[in-house]
Amino acid sequence: MLLPLLLLGCEPKDLKESAPEDTGYVYVDTAPTDDTAPDSAVDTSPIDDTSVETGRDTNRVDTSVDTGTVAPSWLTLEVWPAAMIVHPGATWPLRVVATDPDGARGDLPTDLDVPTFAVDDPTIATVDTAGLVTALAEGATTVRVFIGGLEADCTIEVRADGVATITVLDGATGAPIEGAKVAIPFSSPVSTDASGIALLPVPDGLPLTFSTWVDDEYDALTVVGMVGRQLTVSVLPKDTVLNDATLTGAVDFSGIDDGGWSDVVVGFAAASIQGALASTRLEDLFADERAITVFGVDVEAPANLFVEGAAETYDATAFAGDVAVWGLGGPIAIADATESLSGTGDALQLLADNIGAMSWGQVTGLTATSGASTTADLAPADRFDDLVTVSLPPLSLGFTGTEEYFLLAAEERAAEGFVVTGLGTGTPAGSTDIPTVLAGTVLDSLGTTVLAYAQVGGVGSGGATSSAVATENAEGNLIAPLLQDIATVDAWDPAVRTFAYTVDADADYVRVRLRDERNRVHDILAPSSWSGTIPNCVTSFRLPSATVEVLALETTGGNYEGWLAAGELGVDTKPTVTAARTTQE
Repeated sequence: MLLPLLLLGCEPKDLKESAPEDTGYVYVDTAPTDDTAPDSAVDTSPIDDTSVETGRDTNRVDTSVDTGTVAPSWLTLEVWPAAMIVHPGATWPLRVVATDPDGARGDLPTDLDVPTFAVDDPTIATVDTAGLVTALAEGATTVRVFIGGLEADCTIEVRADGVATITVLDGATGAPIEGAKVAIPFSSPVSTDASGIALLPVPDGLPLTFSTWVDDEYDALTVVGMVGRQLTVSVLPKDTVLNDATLTGAVDFSGIDDGGWSDVVVGFAAASIQGALASTRLEDLFADERAITVFGVDVEAPANLFVEGAAETYDATAFAGDVAVWGLGGPIAIADATESLSGTGDALQLLADNIGAMSWGQVTGLTATSGASTTADLAPADRFDDLVTVSLPPLSLGFTGTEEYFLLAAEERAAEGFVVTGLGTGTPAGSTDIPTVLAGTVLDSLGTTVLAYAQVGGVGSGGATSSAVATENAEGNLIAPLLQDIATVDAWDPAVRTFAYTVDADADYVRVRLRDERNRVHDILAPSSWSGTIPNCVTSFRLPSATVEVLALETTGGNYEGWLAAGELGVDTKPTVTAARTTQE
């Protein structure tokens, strides 16, 4: 009877890619190795890299001021990348972010204030008034950024050795990978040594695209538009599941209102959101299904949904590490609970519509272990007696205009991530009250945050999504920033591997994930929109069957070159404020 509630929500032109072919890569392993097995054929068709990292678009910053407004006294000043190793001819923009006395962060320059730039040795590198750096000659120097008595620096080393130093790590363990192949189109792949380092010959200082792979043992990775010549990348072993920890426990229903004779008590439990809130997918809150019996009817339900008298325990997935669990439950009319619901969106909407009668609980201070279960019994007893108000932006380009926001209110804990404390829906371009538990219920909170989540066609439709995170400003108001425009896949021909996508101009980082029907993955990382030809690094990867996902992130700090240099390429390592995601099968 409850099954509906519990549900979560072209022919290739040429198949020659399935057989080895002459693709322009010459197999030359430069790292010492005893492996004499032949390398698999690799397709490195030219990548027509049209991505251009043009610097920060500041059109989201409200620069309107009254006549006579005095520029603020900035408290902090940061610049990215903080260090670069490049070749002569390299050009890249600096990203400058300042914090004002109220704690608000924003990109500079704006109409309100403009930093100045200087370089110690202009014979080695130059910088213009917009922060665009150009490397001229071999040597070392520093670019300095000044504003309001503050200074931030970017150190630069210009090398003329014609080599990019690339370190390849195991994304699950962090250990260096020996024998990984690294190559640019129409060049000889080089192999990483025991330290995971490959010295890749490169022609000049212009933006570079390269791929790395380890035959069929790991996911393949292509990095687009790299200017720096020393960076670290991570690749995951195939079939890796990162959120393979489990939180499990019994539910104490004594603090939950039973409702009336025509109601059934239904609840939901989930791990704290341990990564970037903006890039969270609502369907990821639901666990895999399990069989339960409700009123004598056998149904399949998410394992983290509980029903009094039928399934009084929960199992929720989590990432290994520090974590909390939260849950809510309450009476729902049997008639509503047994209606034909279409998936994730309807299930979440049902919970939001009945939240006024529900109770909430949490368990903090947990440690989840990869591949194992951690027990945390849950006793929801706190009512949703408080409200948080959030101002929502209009829908962005790509929506039909009829969609609403689904809203998650959360409190952030330093180690455990975001503990959800309220649910609601909201109308675009308006203010909405979200029922939450009382302030202070989540101890050691770093502050209240709201995820505003919109999906083309409505939540649960399977359409593209765009989301934004609202945090408290100096006045204690929650204001969500403008959404990114919906990301689009403009061209995709798996027979010849031509591919193009467009993302919002304010995106700072893009990850494209191709996944074939055997769950093999080829990731593409880029700083912006891109068009080109996807290398077929591992010939067993079945591009004609691949699902394509484009994820674009807008952040409050950092930039693409800085993340490449530091090896911080994971989606959840960034201070994300908006995200847009599109999937095409």
